[in-house]
Amino acid sequence: MKKLLLLMAALGAAILSPCTQARELELDDQKFDISVYRKTGPRDAMNRIYTEKIIVKPGGRISKDAASQIHAAMKKFYQSLFAQGKTCRPDPQGGAWAYEAEFDEALMAFRTMSIVFNVTSACAGKHVFDKVGWTFDISTGKQLPPIALINRYLPSLRKAGVRTNGNFLQLNKDAVALVMSNLKPEIKTACLDYFERSNYGVWLDEEGDVVFSPVFDYRYLNCAGRYSMAAEK
Repeated sequence: MKKLLLLMAALGAAILSPCTQARELELDDQKFDISVYRKTGPRDAMNRIYTEKIIVKPGGRISKDAASQIHAAMKKFYQSLFAQGKTCRPDPQGGAWAYEAEFDEALMAFRTMSIVFNVTSACAGKHVFDKVGWTFDISTGKQLPPIALINRYLPSLRKAGVRTNGNFLQLNKDAVALVMSNLKPEIKTACLDYFERSNYGVWLDEEGDVVFSPVFDYRYLNCAGRYSMAAEK
């Protein structure tokens, strides 16, 4: 309960504070612009949708053609996030609602770039705090879906058993055991059901580790977070 209250407070603070203006990010020698994609209502209001976008500036390690490919793919994701926000409704018992999809970080490792968004919402009385990531080959701009990342960097996990669900990955029991092998026994026991049925966002961090972020479920607050495995090649 304490963790849920802290998460709710964080969401409330984000909703009530003015949204950030367009800003520039520099990662190594690569520059990006982050700005609003679409929003509804005043910036400091409840009952609104707020979604951001990231523009990869040509130059550095990413060519103009590759940047165009990345933008085309990300545009579809922005549209999907905003459409998801349009389904957000207030609690049947009354109260405010909100949906936000905000840029969190860009990460480069090997010949890839991962873009991660925070997706937070209070819809129909349920609070969600998720991270969604997309990974691209910086040479071509082509998106690398989760299963492609597993095939390339964690072939042993593919053999253990994984399956795709849109932009997410699902793990069978053997795969869960591999990803969660370093957790304390009590966490494994408490979270096993959650880990085995969850959808996972998957991307690469700046160290080249493969990150697994299970979709938020308020019933398993102590299981939420990021889990990672070192790339095998």
